[in-house]
Amino acid sequence: RFALISRESPLAAEGPFFEAFLIWWRLLDRTSLEESRPLRLAMEERLAETVLRARAMADSPDQLIRQRALTFLGTALLLDAQSKVARGAHFSAASAARQGHQALSEVLAAQPESADAMFAMGVYNYFADNMPVFVKGLRFFLLIPGGDALLGLSQLERSAQRSRIFGTESLLLLGHIHSGNYEHD
Repeated sequence: RFALISRESPLAAEGPFFEAFLIWWRLLDRTSLEESRPLRLAMEERLAETVLRARAMADSPDQLIRQRALTFLGTALLLDAQSKVARGAHFSAASAARQGHQALSEVLAAQPESADAMFAMGVYNYFADNMPVFVKGLRFFLLIPGGDALLGLSQLERSAQRSRIFGTESLLLLGHIHSGNYEHD
């Protein structure tokens, strides 16, 4: 159905984004890099299409369309960064993370309670704070913003309560975090 949306609405970012997001959930079950590589590359291709469409939408004079575009742009770029890290493409991942964080920060500056933007920013804040110390040190040199695990969990919880687009995904991710004993529930 998402592929149909992609074809029928060639200017909308939602179709390719949700095609990629579906692949991301499938990747959670894959453990080996070789097993996940074809899916990961397919996801990155759909994310690249999302980024192109979202950047075009972000030029809209309508602020609601712009905010929605920046939400999809930031979320797609952060998801792309995560995928590229898994493949070992650290420099391009750093660039995508910076750009994604910037897009979502712009949304949250204009709409601090944007539950949809809180999803991706919550994921970013949580996982950026839980990186190994070595990676956190590299973050400084790569100019990647830091994270805050408690803020990230709070943002995911608010997104789970109020997000039209990412509410269910927020709940699933919180379930994954808490069931994996990453945090005390």
